[in-house]
This record gives sequence, structure tokens and C-alpha cells, in this order.
Amino acid sequence: MYPGNKRAPRKLSRPSISAIRARLQQLEEEVGKSYQQQHVVALILSELCDRRISPETNHAWDLVKGIYDEWQRGKHETNIQLQEPLSLLMERADISRQKKLMLG
Repeated sequence: MYPGNKRAPRKLSRPSISAIRARLQQLEEEVGKSYQQQHVVALILSELCDRRISPETNHAWDLVKGIYDEWQRGKHETNIQLQEPLSLLMERADISRQKKLMLG
């Protein structure tokens, strides 16, 4: 647990991680174009900000980073209203991750 964080550690939502994995595997399918994916990514990013580095969080980070990078390349539709908040959340999660990696 991190200082100031009174929440007990929980596992990342396996269904959320599975949804992102499925998205990466089904890039060309209609389901993959759903805006709901952005909400799942936002949930995982917010959780990653509060989690310790572990194999599970590393895996979640890799999946989320992959889908986010794909959105940034403009290969698939995204909800324009969520682009800026997602970018800010991605930046926050990345900074949090880098700090945790430096601290070991």
C-alpha cells in the first residue's frame, strides 16, 4: 500500500483486461469500433495510477498502451469528447508508473 492510500489492494478487473485484449486481437471487427472501449481504458488507467508494479499491472499497462497508441495513430474511431481526458489520464498513469519503476 502506498502512503496516503487507505484502500486495500485489489486485483485489476480481469474482465476489463480481457476486453482490451480482445480489442487488440479483433482490430477489424465492428465490435472493436465501440466507444465503450474508451471507458474500459479509462478505468484501467485510473486503477494503474494507484497500483503497485506487478506482473498483472505490467500486462494491463502493455495492453492499454497498445490500444491507446493505436487510437493516437488514428486507425479507428474514437469519441472526440474523451480524447483530451484520456490523454491526460494516460499521461498521469505514465508518470505514476515511471515514479514507481524508479523507486523499485
